[in-house]
Amino acid sequence: MSGNSLEEAILKDGRHTSLLVRHPQTNQIWLDLTQARRRVTMALMLNYLAGKQAVQVEKLLLALKYLSEGNHISTFGGDKYRVRGDHGLYTVRLVPAGCDCPLFLGEGKFVGKPGVCSHYLLALICVA
Repeated sequence: MSGNSLEEAILKDGRHTSLLVRHPQTNQIWLDLTQARRRVTMALMLNYLAGKQAVQVEKLLLALKYLSEGNHISTFGGDKYRVRGDHGLYTVRLVPAGCDCPLFLGEGKFVGKPGVCSHYLLALICVA
């Protein structure tokens, strides 16, 4: 395993190691990223680990899975993207930050608990 990998950061943190079982491809995806995408991804991961944001840690790993599959994102004019997630097709904006999924909007099972979603994270990583 190469130094400073996402897997190492998760293992060092210790609270989210079960996510590595659910996302066993994490290390290979990490190795396949460009340096710019690694920097963005690691900064996000360290921020989420420090903030004890378990949902966002998992969403970041899911965004990496989407990236590795290669068929989840398309440009939709300017800074807008269409992202196919596990539960639908969503529109993502980078500036201002936004996604029309329930997590980002704090709707459905996320009422009162909005958060950064895998769709937004995928777009953010892709532009790096």
